[in-house]
Amino acid sequence: MARLPATVGPRPAIAASLRGESTPPPTPAPDEARELLERLGAELLEADAFLFAVPMYNWNVPEEVKTWIDLILKHPQVGVHGDQPLKGKPAILTLSRGGGHRPGTPKEGWDHATPYLRMILADVFGLDLHIAEAELTHAFWNPEMASLRGLAEESMKTGYEQAAEHGLRVAELALLA
Repeated sequence: MARLPATVGPRPAIAASLRGESTPPPTPAPDEARELLERLGAELLEADAFLFAVPMYNWNVPEEVKTWIDLILKHPQVGVHGDQPLKGKPAILTLSRGGGHRPGTPKEGWDHATPYLRMILADVFGLDLHIAEAELTHAFWNPEMASLRGLAEESMKTGYEQAAEHGLRVAELALLA
């Protein structure tokens, strides 16, 4: 059975305060930070396959994802100074975007999340990355985007189909590993 990493990553103090939490978590002591880095790296090293589900916030990745990546990049084996121990392991990246960012749309080129995640996951970590994506997800609740609901439904359907196809492929690869 394939093992997936369980941890999403720590939440930065600023995110806690923006959510209205009265006391942000304290900054970890050096020993705690080192233990966290070792645990996160061990989870990745032990996994046979990966599933990353990332929404796009303000044209980029959520800060929790960015913090997790920043930590992992410091790991001596997995990070930028490692020897790509994850190379070739199968991974699915599912992406959701509230607006439209494909060629020909008014916000074409505003999606900074997808290229960044592709670079980190495929180029830096060496994962065998498969991407499933859906956009225009805000059309389902935003009255100003009501005319785009048909395109949003089509994008969601395509995203689900991509995810299912990639999921079968990754499951096969993980079972063979």
